[in-house]
Amino acid sequence: MKILVDTREQTPWSFPKTEQVERAGLTTGDYSLAGLEGLVAIERKSLEDFVSCCGKGRERWKPTINSKRAWLEAVEDDFRYLSPEDQETRLDQVRNQHKRAAEARRRAKKQKG
Repeated sequence: MKILVDTREQTPWSFPKTEQVERAGLTTGDYSLAGLEGLVAIERKSLEDFVSCCGKGRERWKPTINSKRAWLEAVEDDFRYLSPEDQETRLDQVRNQHKRAAEARRRAKKQKG
């Protein structure tokens, strides 16, 4: 089966030489399988982007996710050397960063209106 990589993906994953890989303009997702583009999508995200999509950005992604039979969010962050407690601290840092940004947007909107 041929793996499709979206042409907008700037630093695509590398695959074993035994896999057929082709760049293609995908309408949803960063990766898919040839012939199954309407059914399968893999979206690659940083931890920060993923947390954002679970909060305020969620509405933007709902139609895309609901349009697929198989959807995978691949979240990338370097947890290799972190203890479980430090991993939770890292997640808390990202969550708090997004909360502060949302609060700042609310305050700015309130000041305007």
